[in-house]
Amino acid sequence: REVRNVIISDRIPGHAKLFNKFGIPPHRINEGARKIEWDIPQLNAGEERVFSYVIYSKINIVGSFELPATSVSFESDGKKEFILSNKTHFAAETTEN
Repeated sequence: REVRNVIISDRIPGHAKLFNKFGIPPHRINEGARKIEWDIPQLNAGEERVFSYVIYSKINIVGSFELPATSVSFESDGKKEFILSNKTHFAAETTEN
């Protein structure tokens, strides 16, 4: 089924910064809330879109950390729906040169 008024909302982790180059730039960037959002007026049944961005940190992180889940709100059959994405974990270690 088609969905309407899709809002994709992602949070930037506290230790990371957003690199300001985008394929499709976000519609809103709230630096205070560390949140970026894209609006999609309509998606047809089976249609897929890919959004990507780059975050970086000048802090060396040792161990693992988890990125916040992305949230999506949309309208389907006249009802407002809300879902969360899977979570992503990263593991980092340091090496001496």
